[in-house]
Amino acid sequence: MKIEDIINQINFRSNPKSALYFELFIQNLLKLHLEKQGKQFISDYVIDGNRLDGYSTNGIGNYEGPVAFEIKYTHRYNPMIMRYTVRQLTGILDSEKIKHMILIYPADSDKMRYFLRNENPNLILWGITEINGLIDANKEEAEYIANSLFKLEIKKELNRRDNDWKKSREELLTSVKKAYKKGNISLLLGAGVSL
Repeated sequence: MKIEDIINQINFRSNPKSALYFELFIQNLLKLHLEKQGKQFISDYVIDGNRLDGYSTNGIGNYEGPVAFEIKYTHRYNPMIMRYTVRQLTGILDSEKIKHMILIYPADSDKMRYFLRNENPNLILWGITEINGLIDANKEEAEYIANSLFKLEIKKELNRRDNDWKKSREELLTSVKKAYKKGNISLLLGAGVSL
């Protein structure tokens, strides 16, 4: 199994949750991979008011120290969205609370890697090759994760401990705004929008 197979699986019938399922797959794969190394992975980590997709205090692989992860999934490369994302991630790196930021993006290119290196040497791109490396290191578990994405989505929602519905609503609106700015969602407006 390769990441291309998983992307085809989550894009089946133009799944509107493909970005969510890609993020869930990568988060669970990273968690499993780091646990095997005796390291902790925290998903949906907040730093300086920014929600990141993951965080490890002890690093991963050759990257020691606090490492943050941002998972980006789009159907096609959008330079404007990527520039915005890179500016945001560089700002977080400048806060010196993390040592490395790994941007996981399955549509990588040499131009993208070059662009990131020029922005900040601690901003690292993990593309198809690196993702497939994680999958190969965790073959059986990766297949289980890929086949359990709907169950993992439900589990993630059930594990939320939001008792304050107003706070939860505001966080949801904030995350929708951020997702829109990142290009992770598109508005689909029907005839009733004028009402």
